[in-house]
Amino acid sequence: QALAAFEAENFLESFRFLLLYLRDETEDNVHFEENPDGIEFALYQGSKKIKGLVSATKVKVQASIARAPKPQDNSLMQRLLEKNFTLEYARFALDASHNIVILFDSYALDGAPYKLYHAIREVALNADKQDDLLLEEFGRLEAIETDHLEPIAPAEQAVKYHYITSSLRSVLQEVAQGEPDLEQYPGAYVYLLLELVYKLDYLTRPEGYLMEQLERAHRQYLSQDEKTNLEIVQNLSQTLQALLDRPKAAYFREMYRGKSTFGITPAVNHDHVVAS
Repeated sequence: QALAAFEAENFLESFRFLLLYLRDETEDNVHFEENPDGIEFALYQGSKKIKGLVSATKVKVQASIARAPKPQDNSLMQRLLEKNFTLEYARFALDASHNIVILFDSYALDGAPYKLYHAIREVALNADKQDDLLLEEFGRLEAIETDHLEPIAPAEQAVKYHYITSSLRSVLQEVAQGEPDLEQYPGAYVYLLLELVYKLDYLTRPEGYLMEQLERAHRQYLSQDEKTNLEIVQNLSQTLQALLDRPKAAYFREMYRGKSTFGITPAVNHDHVVAS
């Protein structure tokens, strides 16, 4: 329906159908209203709320990441500039209030539903991921627009923290002191570390820095670059040791519940399934 409306150059109607496609009634993740200026909408992706306005001529989508200090940190600005080169649709910028934002805009005439779907997805996933990562790395930043998040009970936070740290400590100790010998059977320890990564990812539903480090460990294994199993074990151990060295407050800051509109992994078409 969105495609048909776009082909008929009914751009507002096309976007309304796209929002209905994205909306999950159970999750209640997308809200929008029509007014004389067009369609105003908001959707949720983890820790971030993505807002936008679509008129008969323009499309604008934006999410606020964090409040930046004045003057801006050069290393922070360099990080955002470099990140812009990896994005296909969106870009990081500073708004008038010195908030770091990620935004996408387009003429409605160029806003085909497939293009807008991928553009909004890119804004949403990067907003959700980068806010926690930037807050972790650049301590002067301030979190903003987090009122929609549902905090986890302190008792549950404590259980999660204990499970994460005790699991990390146990496996890393096994790698350092266990039997059989690491030098002789490094492949066994690769699987031991990977089992830890996937277990923590599945059971604790990580956000922010913890999620990024677990994904990094996964990438380290997949992009082996002709590394030996012993080198892979060393790299994975360093990544997981960094998690164990984090303060408790940093873990608790990332423990919340939010709604999500997009999955992290892209959809797989039927041809890919058949080929697999």
